[in-house]
Amino acid sequence: MKILKFNMKNYDPVGGMKYLAGVVVVLVLSMIFPGFPWFATFISGALAWLTTTVPGRRGDRLQGILAFLVFAAALIGMAHLLSGTHWPWFAALFFVAFFGTFAMIKGPRGFMTGWCLIIWFYVAPFLGASDAPVLLLTCHLLGSGTVLALIALPFLWQKKTAETGEGSAQAGEVDPPPSLGFVLQHSTAVGLVMVLGLVLGFSWLKTDPTMIINASMMVMFPCRKQTVTMAVDRAFGAVLGVLLGFYLGVYVQSELLEPILWIIMSYGVVSLMNVNAAAPVFFFTTIAAAGWGLVDYDVGNTIANERIRAEVVGVALAGVGITLRSILGSDK
Repeated sequence: MKILKFNMKNYDPVGGMKYLAGVVVVLVLSMIFPGFPWFATFISGALAWLTTTVPGRRGDRLQGILAFLVFAAALIGMAHLLSGTHWPWFAALFFVAFFGTFAMIKGPRGFMTGWCLIIWFYVAPFLGASDAPVLLLTCHLLGSGTVLALIALPFLWQKKTAETGEGSAQAGEVDPPPSLGFVLQHSTAVGLVMVLGLVLGFSWLKTDPTMIINASMMVMFPCRKQTVTMAVDRAFGAVLGVLLGFYLGVYVQSELLEPILWIIMSYGVVSLMNVNAAAPVFFFTTIAAAGWGLVDYDVGNTIANERIRAEVVGVALAGVGITLRSILGSDK
């Protein structure tokens, strides 16, 4: 995999339209019921949907959704209970990151489900309903149901080539499962990187302490080359998105800017998700940075600079962590 290589064969217009449909529904609902934390709703539903993107039998994909819903609901209470602390919160993050990554021993679906659960755990307390865990749990279930009904469930009933028979060529190309030793090493590396990133986030960042670990989590994969390549791609997309979005907000100064960007950019998030790692982070950061540009210039500029610094530090931590694991441990 080459750095900043855009593989247009992986362009997914259908997935982009489905994701866009979910965004539009959430935007409309947020206008009708402005007091409801629809952003939390959308994040939970999108993470649940991601568990269905791993090819496999319909029943397996449905199990991935159900596993996410059950464990995510259990993690909400833990996240909110510990979010006001420091060392207990760090310990809990290591625990969740370790076992979430350890799920890769169950194959690609276990890896994806665990990955989504780790993200859900550290973003849940910062989604705008931190003072009402029960409400956030309700948002989670509503969000998953709403978005999955629009996006994921129709996907479950699409026929996949890999499901046509056990003797197909694709079935013979499945990689063997990783060894227990490798899984333990990788899970430990992910847990340590996440804890160190959160410690740095609380020490260096004034706005969102999870920005560093979010950047790390998005690029930290078992393959060292893939991690390094995606780290460079993500940093490029994030910096470009922050600069574009922030100055759009500064010069446009319209409350309609964010909803318009959500509609325009959301299509690209999923349709180009597998084209290059820079694409989805570029679209997301453009939307977020536009909101920073709409507020006071100095405040928005501080947030934008923190986001750029967090992205660079986060991807660097991921690259160093996986490289050290590769050097000191096993590759299989």
